[in-house]
Amino acid sequence: SQAGSRAEKPSKGQKPTKNFEDQAGIFSQVFFVYFFRIICRGLRRPLENDDLWEVYSADRADIVHEKLKRIWQPKFLRYQQDLASFETAKRAFDAQVASLPDGAPRPPAPVPPKKPSFIATLIKLGGWRIYVSGVLSLLLTVTQFIGPLTLTPLIEAIFALRSGSSQPFPYHWAVLYVLAPFLGALAQAHSDRLMFHVASQMRSAMMTGVYEKVLHLNNASSSQTDSGQMITLISADARQATEYLQFMHAAWTSPLHLIGAMVLIFRTILWAGGPPLGLMILVMPIQGLASAMMMSAMTEFMHVGDERVKVTNETIQGIKVVKYSGLEDTFSDRVRAARAKQAKPLRKTYLGNVLMVTLSRVEPTFVNVLAFVSYALLYQDTRPEVIFSALAYLNLFSAPLAYLPITFAGMAQIGASMNRVGDFMLLPEKPPSDDKHPSPAVAP
Repeated sequence: SQAGSRAEKPSKGQKPTKNFEDQAGIFSQVFFVYFFRIICRGLRRPLENDDLWEVYSADRADIVHEKLKRIWQPKFLRYQQDLASFETAKRAFDAQVASLPDGAPRPPAPVPPKKPSFIATLIKLGGWRIYVSGVLSLLLTVTQFIGPLTLTPLIEAIFALRSGSSQPFPYHWAVLYVLAPFLGALAQAHSDRLMFHVASQMRSAMMTGVYEKVLHLNNASSSQTDSGQMITLISADARQATEYLQFMHAAWTSPLHLIGAMVLIFRTILWAGGPPLGLMILVMPIQGLASAMMMSAMTEFMHVGDERVKVTNETIQGIKVVKYSGLEDTFSDRVRAARAKQAKPLRKTYLGNVLMVTLSRVEPTFVNVLAFVSYALLYQDTRPEVIFSALAYLNLFSAPLAYLPITFAGMAQIGASMNRVGDFMLLPEKPPSDDKHPSPAVAP
């Protein structure tokens, strides 16, 4: 076995293996058979850097960057033209208003052009993978309802057999009850795989887009930015914008999940489902306020972070001058002041996160208890098929209810980060004839 291990071990510096996902067939793609190869290799010996595959072809940074330019550049150029037309119309409007006599009616002011959505551009960049992942997420939601729905006829059939009934057992419900979790897990795995590729492409697009944008900024735009902002956009915003991307489809499937679960609860325990629904409605505004607070605080945190990174970089780059001039205390105070300004929005973000997590942990328990207390007081019914079905529906209801606040918080961070990158990408550029920096070659 040691000889076989040595024979399989790649030589140092050899070219990475071609990505097996690119070569996989339909069966291998569906059941992830292409990944077994590296798993088996890891069982035989420790994996090394040379065992890594090449980047998936669609995720290469050079390919993603060219795709981003094809989608974003026409929107950007159209916006710059509309903005120039608006500024011309605004100057003419101001001159016309200044020449009007007192009391004369003012003409309508020109309307500024609408900014193109960078978020919509990134969604278009993700392409069909986002939509297929959404269909798979919806399929996962449907499969989660199959188990609780088949539970009632199965329990009724079991009690009927125990009472000596001659009715045939519904094996088709039993097969569906067992098969649904497998199909749901497979749908979730493929949805996560597709969104992982989308996140990788969006992160590469934002990083390479910001890098190229810096080379094309005109003097006015360069004066509005600094090194701290550029570093934060590439290192923090690009990462945060894709870190919570797996919550994207949960933002619209979770409400559908909750509505379906609530309908089943009302069908099973009738009006006893009213108090839990009322509690959920009361909590939703609190979740919305916490989500809005987190988004506002995260945007402020990023802006203040640009200043902190700038001050820190300037201090480190000029550390010799700082030491020779005896300005250590001055620059140390500047860094501390920048960190203190950044701590305030960070505190708000964590308070909002604590509130969201607390609600996600406490609310499902109160909803379940309130539903059973209401049912016991109203109907005094303890039949097993009712109790077990109600438990399954309440569990179906509590799962998305627990993750919904976290989903909103994640989507708030995605929106704040993508909007910051989008605002930077809209800054005016030098005319092509004055641009001494051609488009850089982006490494894969």
